[in-house]
Amino acid sequence: MARSLPRAAPCSKPADAAASADGGVHGKEHPEEQHNSSRPSSQTQKDNTALTRPGTHGKGKELTESRSGNTRTVESVDLSPVSFCEECGEDLHKVRCKGHERRTQIDIVFEKVVTHIDAEIKSCPHCGTEARGSFPDAFCGPLQYGAGIKAYALNLLIAQMLSLKRVQQSLEPLLGQVISEATILKLRSGAASGARELGEGGDRTAAHAARPARG
Repeated sequence: MARSLPRAAPCSKPADAAASADGGVHGKEHPEEQHNSSRPSSQTQKDNTALTRPGTHGKGKELTESRSGNTRTVESVDLSPVSFCEECGEDLHKVRCKGHERRTQIDIVFEKVVTHIDAEIKSCPHCGTEARGSFPDAFCGPLQYGAGIKAYALNLLIAQMLSLKRVQQSLEPLLGQVISEATILKLRSGAASGARELGEGGDRTAAHAARPARG
């Protein structure tokens, strides 16, 4: 007849022991967590570590309210005259206006600005040399894109994280032409090199300021 072996008493798991020890440590260091553990999030203490924007309930850094340098506001005022009385039909052409009621509409119009520079070409009557007028530094080739297009393309590519194809599709309706992927990549590399040069210039300025003056 088989004998039944005595069962060993269950031992506590190391994980449970570590958890209880950890809980004891946290309970000593942060007693408020145990006090607020059963409360809903709406009744817990307010977190004042994050930055807040005045007038809103959001958190984070303050928004930059400065406008881009290549934007402009075109404002116009049109007058709606009163010629006749709507009640009796009296002629009001000679009646003096006593006030105005204004209603406003705000809209955005994407304006394409095309600038051409025609450099003169002349032949010298003395030696026959052909002389040409000079172009500004921004016009280094037959076709260039201005600062507004560059900023918008970089915003779509870097800030909005769109693909090159999506950037092309977003710019085509505004410009009426397609910008090649190579041109967009060139804009990105130019912005990166400009930012790198700006950072190096700031480092050199800081190092020069920290250099002790010679007596």
